[in-house]
Order: sequence, then C-alpha cells, then structure tokens
Amino acid sequence: MQVRLSVAAVIVMACCMVPGARAESPTPDDVVKPIFGDTRGGKSYACFVRHYGAAHLARHRKQTVTEIRLLLTVEKVAEDEQLNYSFAFNASIRNKGRWEAYGSCGHAKLSETRGGAVDIGCAGDCEGGLISVELVGASKPAVVRLDNLRVLRIGAPEKSRQLGGGDDGVFHLRRVSLSECGSLMPKDDELASAETR
Repeated sequence: MQVRLSVAAVIVMACCMVPGARAESPTPDDVVKPIFGDTRGGKSYACFVRHYGAAHLARHRKQTVTEIRLLLTVEKVAEDEQLNYSFAFNASIRNKGRWEAYGSCGHAKLSETRGGAVDIGCAGDCEGGLISVELVGASKPAVVRLDNLRVLRIGAPEKSRQLGGGDDGVFHLRRVSLSECGSLMPKDDELASAETR
C-alpha cells in the first residue's frame, strides 16, 4: 500500500510539473529568423526563384508562368513588436514578356495546417489581388499561392493582367542568393545595394 501511494504521488507531481517545464511555443518571428537573419538593424531580405523547363511546361500546358522571382522584405517598425513584411514579384509569362507586382503583407502567423511553418498574407498595391507565402525554415522551398494577383507589364505598365488559379495558382520556389533578385531590390536602399553586390 505504501509503495502504491508513493507511485501515485510521483505521477501527481510529474503531471503538475509538465506545464511549467514545457518550452514556450515559437513565434512566427522565431520561425523566420534562420531565413532573414538578424532584423534588429531595420530591414532584411530573402529571394526565392523558380525556372520552369520545357519538360515541366509540357506536363502543365495551362501554366503560363515560365519563371518567377519573389523578394520578401522584413522590417522592424517602431512601436510594433512583430515584424512587418512586403513583397516584390516578377514573372515571365509564355510569349508575353515579363510582369511585376508589389505590395504589403503586415505580420506573419503560424500555419494552421503545417507544423513549424508560417503564413504571410499579402495584398498587391492598388487592390491588386492577393499572394500568400508559406515559409518552412531556411532550406525548404517557399510555397507561393496567387489569387488574382494583378501584374503590370515591365516597360509597358499600362498593360495589366491577373495571375492565379489552375496551373498558375501555386508555386514552389527555392531560396537563392539576393543577387538573383537584384532587379527587385529598392535602388535607394543602401542595405539592399550592399547585399546584392
């Protein structure tokens, strides 16, 4: 009987200790730190790219995007505890040249469907549709979803079209050197200029 009481007491003590012993859940900013590095100095950037070859495009005949580049900017804003995001997007479309879009994203949030991932929801400038980005660590592809994202023709901004849905709805982009997003980096940003050299 004495032994049973001792075992029960140990179980009760262990149960009481579990909540306090549990590590705090990571915040979205903790998850993206390996991707963007130290953001205490202000801004940081990450570049994601995908080139689609002939074999892929032959299997996805309705896909119009042949190349896609995404630059995410993360910034620490005064009086806001969470990081703020914005995006620059550039895509080549079959026989239609290159197109671009820019917009803001607000805060990241922990994914409700994929453990260890964050979701960043963004809106294109001038009510230009939506783009969401799922990030899972520094070595995993970013999953980019387009929802009627309005893109402008580079060199002819009066021409616009929408991307999203079907074979142009979801893209898996790999993280690459910032130099590959040089054309998307803000030209008046000294940090951006230094990082793309």
